[in-house]
Amino acid sequence: MFKKKMAVLMAVAVLAVGAMAGCGTKNQSDKNGVTSAVEPTAGVQEEQNTVFKLNYPSHMKTYGYTESLILEKEPETIVSLSTYPVLTLFEMGIDLAAVPSTKVISYPEDYDGVILPGMMSDTFDIETVVALEPELVIMPVSSAAQYGAALEELEIPVYYLALTSTEMDVYSLIKEQTQALVDAFSTNEEKKAAGDAVMARFAASDAALEKIAAQVSGKTVMSITVSSETSIYMNSESSTLGSMLKRCGLTNVYVPASETTGHSMAQMDMEKSLEYTPDLIVVCGSSTLEDNKALMDAIYALNPEYWDSYEAFKEGRVIYLSSAYVSTAGINIINNLDSLIAELEKVEWEK
Repeated sequence: MFKKKMAVLMAVAVLAVGAMAGCGTKNQSDKNGVTSAVEPTAGVQEEQNTVFKLNYPSHMKTYGYTESLILEKEPETIVSLSTYPVLTLFEMGIDLAAVPSTKVISYPEDYDGVILPGMMSDTFDIETVVALEPELVIMPVSSAAQYGAALEELEIPVYYLALTSTEMDVYSLIKEQTQALVDAFSTNEEKKAAGDAVMARFAASDAALEKIAAQVSGKTVMSITVSSETSIYMNSESSTLGSMLKRCGLTNVYVPASETTGHSMAQMDMEKSLEYTPDLIVVCGSSTLEDNKALMDAIYALNPEYWDSYEAFKEGRVIYLSSAYVSTAGINIINNLDSLIAELEKVEWEK
C-alpha cells in the first residue's frame, strides 16, 4: 500500500510539472475527458437515481465546460480548493475533507477537516490533495491547466468554478454556481430543504436590492481601495465591490479608459478625480473596517484640503468597509450586500 501511494504521489508530481509547462494551451479533451462522463442513454434511465450529476452553469460555457460532471455515486471525500462553494455545502450538511485557508470567511469552530494553503501560496502542494484520496475536487477554473489536468490524469474527478465572468456580475455568477451545487447535492429531503433555504436567501436579497435601488436612484458613488498612505485605487463597476454598489442602484463615477477597460481597479489619478462629484464615497481596504478607516484618516491628514474638495467627504457621506468587499466567498456575498444595504439606509443624502 505504501509503495502504491508513493507511486501515485510521484506520478502527480511529474504530471503537475508537465501541466505547468503547458499552462498556456487549451484542450477540450483535457477538460471533459476524465471528469465528464457521457450522458446516460435511454436504456439506462432507470439507473439515474444512483448517478451523481453536477451541472455546469451557463457562464462556464465561456471556458468550454458544457457537459455535466457525472459520477457513479455521490462523493463522500470532497476537497474544495475554492472558498466559493464552501458555505453552501456546509449549510447543506456536506462534509468537506479539506478547504482553503482564507481571511474572507470564518469556518465553523468544530470543523475537523484539513485547512490547506491557498492555491496561489508558495506552500500549496497538490500532492497533499492526492494523499487525501478525494472522490471529488472543486477548484477555480484558472488552475485547470496547472493542477486540474494532473488530477484528471490520476482519474480524480474535478469540478471547476469561475470566480469572475465577462458575461455577468459576481452576484449573478455566484447565484448560478450555487444553484448548480444545490441541484446536485439535494440527494435527500434534508439536504434539499437546506439547499432550498440557501436559494431562498438569494430571493430575499433580490427583493432587498430592488428596494434600495429605488431609494438611491440617480445617486453616484466613488469607490476607492486604500492599501497605504500613498496607494489609493479606484474601483470600477466590474470589481467585486463596484458590482455590489451597482446592484444597489448606484452609478459609479469612475469609468476606466478604453485601454484599461478590462481592469477592475486602477491607481487613483488625484488630479483627474477632482472632476468627479460623487454623492457618496465608499472606502475599502485589505484589513478590518476599523483599520481601513484609520488608514483613510491618515491619508486625509496628509491633505485635508484635497479631500474636503469632495462635497460627499466634507459632509460625511462616506461608508467604510472591510476587506470582505475586496473579494467575496460564495454565498457570503449575501451577507456583504445585507450589510452594505444597511449602511446605505443610514446615509443622509441631503444636508
